[in-house]
Amino acid sequence: MVLNTNVTKGSVLDYVTKTVIETPLPSLDLGELGRVLVIKKVDTVTNPEIKIITNKNTTIDNLNLAFKYGLNSVGYLEQTELDLTVDGLSDYFSVVLSGFTINSATFDKGNTIGVVYINQEFIEANPLANMENISVNYQSDSKLSIINASLYATNMLTTNYKDLQYVSISDLVEVPSNIGEAELLKSFNINFVYFDERYGKRLALSRIGGVSGYKPYIQYKIIQELKFNDFDFVVSNKPYNNQVLKTILEQKQINYVTNNYADIVNLNSFTVANIDAGLQTWKCSVDFEILESIWFFNLIVTVR
Repeated sequence: MVLNTNVTKGSVLDYVTKTVIETPLPSLDLGELGRVLVIKKVDTVTNPEIKIITNKNTTIDNLNLAFKYGLNSVGYLEQTELDLTVDGLSDYFSVVLSGFTINSATFDKGNTIGVVYINQEFIEANPLANMENISVNYQSDSKLSIINASLYATNMLTTNYKDLQYVSISDLVEVPSNIGEAELLKSFNINFVYFDERYGKRLALSRIGGVSGYKPYIQYKIIQELKFNDFDFVVSNKPYNNQVLKTILEQKQINYVTNNYADIVNLNSFTVANIDAGLQTWKCSVDFEILESIWFFNLIVTVR
């Protein structure tokens, strides 16, 4: 055998230490929290597919407000009759309904995975206002809905989940005409903006199903993060039925929630518990504090 006396390809380090490069675990993607879809009621559908709008100066159905309040793109879909089961809706967390009249208490949000915003033209007790993940607005078009959805989406992506009450809103025309009307809207959980000559237009109520509009976003965000932690743990540790590893994972999840959500989660009620012997099924209980729009006070003055 005659050996090749020329220089061999590759480094001697490659011979001494064989290196296998594996695709790293991708980071957690919560981009869906920032996706908003507007479904517009039309007489004739010109485009049956979801259209992605990126033009910040668009004149379509007030969609420019989504960009003004923080989004980089917004989905747009035309329908003659509301259908929340069509393909593609599950890609969006917030769905804004524009031009549809929804009166039934049995309203079904179909396959949408998040929040449905509904416009409310009249002041009335509407059972939809108390349904989970549904927001009812006092606005005859989609303006307030788009603004609400955009504010929630952009703020959640930056983990700035703070109550949006009384932020300045400059784009709305319809507001209650007096304090009594505003209090009536509040009692029905109907979102509205109040106009004050000195302080301008303020988002005075912003709820979903009777709680803070942030709750569905926060809940989804926490669930996705805990699921990712589980996946990362399995990929990193290749665990088998080992009590030590179970304990490590349990503590990892508890520490994660403690470090990231102590201000909104009742930590005394948060548990991660192994409920079977094969590391197959875990029980995770997350108890949220009541996330209400609370900035509404009663000042009682006693005159002696």
